[in-house]
Amino acid sequence: MNPADEKVRQLVGPILEKGGYYFVAVEEDQLAGWVLVGSSQDPFTERNITMSLKLE
Repeated sequence: MNPADEKVRQLVGPILEKGGYYFVAVEEDQLAGWVLVGSSQDPFTERNITMSLKLE
């Protein structure tokens, strides 16, 4: 596992554990893109924030 993979797991894991989910787009049996939707807590204000991460 390379360091980038571990960083992704650290960022995405908690979002999925708190009910986050993916929307996946497929065209002709090929991955066309995805969006991760979830919430997290701002470490400075301790307020909940909604997040979305997108790959095109």
